[in-house]
Amino acid sequence: MPIFHYNDIKINYIDKGEGVPLVLLMGFGTQMRAWTFQITYFKKRVRVISFDNRGTGRSSRPDYPYSMEIFVKDLDYLLKHLNVNEKVFLCGISMGGMIAQQFALKYPKRVKGLILIATSAIADPKDLVERMKIISSFSPEQQLKARTSLLYSRSFQKRIFEDEQLLRFFLNGMDKNRTTLQDYHNQAAAIKKHDTRKKLEEIPHPTLIIVGSEDRVIPPSHSKYLDKNLENSKLIIFEGFSHGLIVEAAHKVNRTIWKFIQDFV
Repeated sequence: MPIFHYNDIKINYIDKGEGVPLVLLMGFGTQMRAWTFQITYFKKRVRVISFDNRGTGRSSRPDYPYSMEIFVKDLDYLLKHLNVNEKVFLCGISMGGMIAQQFALKYPKRVKGLILIATSAIADPKDLVERMKIISSFSPEQQLKARTSLLYSRSFQKRIFEDEQLLRFFLNGMDKNRTTLQDYHNQAAAIKKHDTRKKLEEIPHPTLIIVGSEDRVIPPSHSKYLDKNLENSKLIIFEGFSHGLIVEAAHKVNRTIWKFIQDFV
């Protein structure tokens, strides 16, 4: 995958397909490979752009507290590097959805629509950082069990450990370019200061909001708040799914996003 350099930062990214740009923004401490099922689906339909946020994967990991302004700047510079001059669809999950909100507020004329998945107008990352601190000493398989218990339904958790190919997908992601506690702390600083509650009315873009009914990381009430306070939004709740629905309910998520994009292309 290509690397984009600017100033003292490098951003690991993908740019695949043709058509209207769809930018996939990943969440807290997670590499863009978690979008694998979306990238595979959408690269045949649109131009898909995604990247490892600073602090994850093969992108730079400078050791200082990050901010939403920094994440927005990284996205801004990458889009300019890729000569993306038309309006984009921003699709963000969890922290990625927060970055999407912040980008739309700063550059409203560069955004065509928003897809906000399992995200919020405000969040406290303290509990997640503490959880990462505890499980960081676990073996890879123990870490996977701890994370999947938070992100997926019980039936899918069971399937992961019974399906060798699926288990390898998850374990490979944990072995390569693992996110460190330092990285979690630096990304958490940005989440801690994220608060768009008084600015949501300034976002006029068509917005699709998706959340799992069983999300324990960012409960559905946060998505309902976004839907209530955004003037042009639609909320869809996926019954029985949790925070990791882009993997567990990938086909359903993809079809829902594609229908939304088609309505506004």
